[in-house]
Amino acid sequence: MVKETQTLNKKRKTLIALAAALVVLLGAYFAVTALTRTADSEDETVLFSCEADDITGISYTVDGEEIWLVKDSETWKYATDEAFPLDGQKAQALAAAASEVTVTRKLEPKEEKEAYGLKTPKTKITVSLLNGTSAVFEIGNYNATTDSYYMMMEGDNNLYLTSSDIATKFASSLLELASAGQLPEKKVSAAYR
Repeated sequence: MVKETQTLNKKRKTLIALAAALVVLLGAYFAVTALTRTADSEDETVLFSCEADDITGISYTVDGEEIWLVKDSETWKYATDEAFPLDGQKAQALAAAASEVTVTRKLEPKEEKEAYGLKTPKTKITVSLLNGTSAVFEIGNYNATTDSYYMMMEGDNNLYLTSSDIATKFASSLLELASAGQLPEKKVSAAYR
């Protein structure tokens, strides 16, 4: 009977030690999660912000192709050819991406713009707003170390790193913005290639 009591006490002590270890591990997990969330939100700074509905036009150049979209009331259209079957949801996604541009880091340029891919930017984006103003962003080279792109904003001589959607969403060609299955084959080959 004494042996059974000793075994029972050992099991209780082991169970209490395991429960205490679990409480400590859960506390550490939640503390690390909270700190990581705070650090992530502090890492990004809003460089430009507006309401997506206030955007009346978007033009961007990607790999030499200029795409100019305008919003007429609630409908997005390709400005050069209003008959082009533009997918309104894709255009609205571009507007959403342009409505808040965040940066992860402000850099002091140590080299010429050319070193960052900004002498001839990979992508140049102009966002036109309802109040008549506009914002222009230039996207340069990809930095694999930071998983972000070099970027500048017109009127601001600073160099930034951004991982926001503005760097990736504006890589779509005109054909990628078309509504699926709505381009006549002749029109595609002649006018949009």
